[in-house]
Amino acid sequence: MVNRFVAVLLGIALSGVASADDKKLHFVGDFETGNIQSSGSNHDGFYGASLPDPQSGSEYVESGRDDFGPSSNSDTRVVRSEVVGGQTVTPRKGQYFLRTEVFHDKNYLKLNADVTSKPRSKIYLSHDAHRFDFDVEGYAGFSIFVPKNFENELGVLDHRGDSMLFEICSDSSRTLVNLGVWVQKPASEAHWFLRTWSSATTTENVGEQMIDLGPVSADKGKWTDFVFRYRFNPFSVATNPAAVGIPNSKNQLYQGNEGILQVWKAEGPIDLGGNREMVLKVDKVNTPVGLVPHATDKIKHLWRIYKYGWIAKNPTTLTHSVWFGFDEIRQGLVDRDGTSFGDVAPTGVVGGSGAPSPPASLAVD
Repeated sequence: MVNRFVAVLLGIALSGVASADDKKLHFVGDFETGNIQSSGSNHDGFYGASLPDPQSGSEYVESGRDDFGPSSNSDTRVVRSEVVGGQTVTPRKGQYFLRTEVFHDKNYLKLNADVTSKPRSKIYLSHDAHRFDFDVEGYAGFSIFVPKNFENELGVLDHRGDSMLFEICSDSSRTLVNLGVWVQKPASEAHWFLRTWSSATTTENVGEQMIDLGPVSADKGKWTDFVFRYRFNPFSVATNPAAVGIPNSKNQLYQGNEGILQVWKAEGPIDLGGNREMVLKVDKVNTPVGLVPHATDKIKHLWRIYKYGWIAKNPTTLTHSVWFGFDEIRQGLVDRDGTSFGDVAPTGVVGGSGAPSPPASLAVD
């Protein structure tokens, strides 16, 4: 006999319907509000910045001056559907998703604080309310749509030709993890790549590792779900980095071998529920992960297109703009929010190859 209380809990875990009020989540970005909310909001509350279309001079739009709703002329905006390369793209779930686009010939100078004209959009979960500390376990889940007319960038190869799509960092100079797509020599087609940095001796970006997650061609014309589980602790033995003299580090004792980085990616055909099999691609548990915790910085999530090697002086083989869709963004911390894999997975279910099993407390009699 199924316990009624357990059945209710299972229904919540498997429903796939999350809200900003869900106690097991800190943040939901499903775009069902129809636009981008105030950056401190727990529902669709991003800091956003993009370019208008058409653009005049170095004009740009950002949160506070644009709601990024369907009627916005922003290159990054919430929509119900859109035709891209002859294909009609609809949301991963619900009525809305976020589309974003960058162009080779637009002026991105003001969007980059007048430093460079590297094309990017900004969809940042960067408000203080959404930042968190090192050595804290959390989950983030989201879905990315790759259009059928996706082109391989052969003009600038390796990660310099990257379209960066997701990043976890403490600031622009201390990146912990980023996810992007590019062509890596000697290959001639783009793959998904995850780059991580790990060091127990510095807060700066050293110790890069690049992990191939597979070809983009397998995901063209589909929503591809991702789940990240993380705990950024780079130490193999108990360490207070400030006490041992590491510059700019936090004065706090961190236990060794508590780092976590696990990444699941959707692969294969779409089932009748609109889902694809979640496959464990990266599996680092109870091992050093990340950089030495900085004395003051906390950690934030960024979703966007950042094509940093695509500026006027660099060659390109692409014949049109770079377009991606984002939907079903969810994030939470394990101890604070009770977040688990099933709470953030866009499928809304626990399972898949290598995915955590339901806790014993939720088992059905």
